[in-house]
Amino acid sequence: MLLALHRGAEQQDFDQRQLDSLTQVVGHLRRALGLTQLLAEQVSQRLKRLNLSPPLTAGAIGQAVVRANGVPAYVDPALRQALAEQSQLHFQQGQLSASNRLLAKRIAYAQHQACSANKSSEIRLDGATLSIAPVAEQVLANASLWRLYRHGEYS
Repeated sequence: MLLALHRGAEQQDFDQRQLDSLTQVVGHLRRALGLTQLLAEQVSQRLKRLNLSPPLTAGAIGQAVVRANGVPAYVDPALRQALAEQSQLHFQQGQLSASNRLLAKRIAYAQHQACSANKSSEIRLDGATLSIAPVAEQVLANASLWRLYRHGEYS
């Protein structure tokens, strides 16, 4: 992890009290990032144990386990690559976000339905279908399984 803080030319160097505070913040950030990585690894292992991990069904591009608040706990490399190559879904401030408000509302509603009402949804995108479904609590409580499929290959 690299954290850079810059001060303007008119500002003085950091004093010892400020440096001590920054040292504490960096320690907390390291632990938080470590826990995030640990959770992603645990979710990946749980998906494998429940036969929910690659190889995916035919036509599936990739998958993620997303917490109810929209923050991904796990995103497989294939989905990361697919998101980098298309324009409707992307990562923004640690969340999977949509390119327009209507799509964002549809995804938020589908996410709520999956996490709260145990219902699955399909959302058509350009060239793909996003499936948002409840995920077993053994994988992660209060979360959903997002899978991206090529059009016409959703199963």
